[in-house]
Amino acid sequence: MAGLVALPAPQAHAERCVPVDGTPMVLKREKSFGIGKDLQLLRTYTYTDGMVNWTIEQDGGVKYNTGFGFGARINAVYIPELDSSGSVPGNPGEYVNIDSWHFHERVLICPQ
Repeated sequence: MAGLVALPAPQAHAERCVPVDGTPMVLKREKSFGIGKDLQLLRTYTYTDGMVNWTIEQDGGVKYNTGFGFGARINAVYIPELDSSGSVPGNPGEYVNIDSWHFHERVLICPQ
């Protein structure tokens, strides 16, 4: 008969949240959509007076699809520069929806 083995408890995964003290939560991401060059996204969220204030910046320019492997620049696509900002009401511990004409995301406001 085998003895019992104590396993470590699972660690909680801390979800990113917008601090309620006004400190900005900044998320930077580089995405490649198979168009030859990564797109850079910079998202900034702050919480002030019951509102989540947000700005989203995406670089633009001509991107080339070079997916055929021989370096040919085929399918030139212009990606517009997309910048937007706004505010949405919310309370600590709640999720809020960030909706702009080009970006949709749900973010958590940190509990107090």
